[in-house]
Amino acid sequence: DQPGVSNYTHTGATQVGRIMPAVGLEYRYPFINVQPWGTTTVEPIAQVIIRPNEQHAGSLPNEDAQSLTFDDTNLFSVNKFSGWDRVEGGGRANVGVQATTQFDHGGSINALFGQSYQLFGLNSYAVQDLANTGLSSGLDTPRSDYVARIAYSPNKTYSFTTRARLDEATAEVKRFEAEARANFDRWSVSMLYGNYAP
Repeated sequence: DQPGVSNYTHTGATQVGRIMPAVGLEYRYPFINVQPWGTTTVEPIAQVIIRPNEQHAGSLPNEDAQSLTFDDTNLFSVNKFSGWDRVEGGGRANVGVQATTQFDHGGSINALFGQSYQLFGLNSYAVQDLANTGLSSGLDTPRSDYVARIAYSPNKTYSFTTRARLDEATAEVKRFEAEARANFDRWSVSMLYGNYAP
């Protein structure tokens, strides 16, 4: 993306023979600082997605969208449900800031912090269904929980990542993961620690 350039998004998702149109706008403006030891980029990101309410929310069978984990990986996803039986509706804004430092001798550090806002319409994540998908996900309130990530890669072989979801009102940690990974030519090994609220 170029500084100051807006991206227009149009997508559609099928739900039980129906179409869920969506129109979105994403804006990124990176600030770049070059030093003798490397380059740091700080990038504010704002995304607005507008669509109609989810039709028959919670009243139809849900077989392939029962898993929902709100974290740094899907903060800017158009639809955060995992399958096609549930499709996010209403208006939503996703905002965050990402910072990346690339070192000249190799290696990088990346950090992200953000939040999602239900702007108008029916909040699909607050609707109860047979699987209760979305409830207590951090997205079922007008202002979502905060999501954050810090990742460090000293080289191409090793990487260390921590990610968390923090309660919007109390900053209590709802999800925390710490992962170490090593990638070699023909094999890889990883270790993950996770602490999750019920």
